[in-house]
Amino acid sequence: MAIHFPEQYQIKRLLFPTKQLIMLKEDSHSHFQEAEHSRLHLRLALLTQRKTRVVVPCTTALPPAQNNLGLKKENLFSKIISYLFHPLLLPTFGLLLTFNLNEIGLWIASPEMRLFLYAVTFTVTFLLPLLNAFFLLKMKYISSLEMKTKEERKIPYLISAFLYFSEYYFLLKWDVPLLIKALMLGATLLVVSVLLINLFWKISAHMVGIGGLCGMMIAISYRLQINLHFVLIALFLIAGLIAFSRLKLSSHNPAQVYVGFLLGVSVQLILFL
Repeated sequence: MAIHFPEQYQIKRLLFPTKQLIMLKEDSHSHFQEAEHSRLHLRLALLTQRKTRVVVPCTTALPPAQNNLGLKKENLFSKIISYLFHPLLLPTFGLLLTFNLNEIGLWIASPEMRLFLYAVTFTVTFLLPLLNAFFLLKMKYISSLEMKTKEERKIPYLISAFLYFSEYYFLLKWDVPLLIKALMLGATLLVVSVLLINLFWKISAHMVGIGGLCGMMIAISYRLQINLHFVLIALFLIAGLIAFSRLKLSSHNPAQVYVGFLLGVSVQLILFL
């Protein structure tokens, strides 16, 4: 049976034979491949000219669990240092240092008087402010005993300043060495200074306290011409530990730490010298 194609198809077939169609198809395919190859070569050339940063993986990085454990240990150490050398404890430490210098004019013959001064200083400068802090915490005036904001520190600082001045006032009436009275006066001035500065700017009370202790020992060494090099080295190392702890716990920034230490040293040096 003969198959008849439409007339239009027969005309196209006469104009474009089958072999020519195949050649046109192969030519167009080859041109397309050449265009693709040229594009690939251009991309490779651009990649080789572009500067790439090579990141070398660190093979000594600790696993996340070990990193977290290290951070917890550092934070625990910082908290222990902050509690052990709390600024409210530093007047008692200063009294201990002063009584153990064994110099004329600093020595009190009666051991009972020493114990009495220890007890009074520890109670007035540490226990009573601590009880006040617990009371404020219970009344929800402060959110924690750390008192992380300067607003929370206003009333505790004010009450501490009153208590410190009260002890200094009573020391004036007792027969104690002048240096002990000066120690308490210096501590009172530092608390008042921190109270006033805290109205505008949060300062590190820890560094003010240890700075005051360092300044007092420097002044005593100069005025009495006694060798306190080992005591001063130990105090400055403790000051470094306290500064590290306050920064590690994010309780203060570096400026608040450094200014606090300089304030403590300066006030005691001016007072004693």
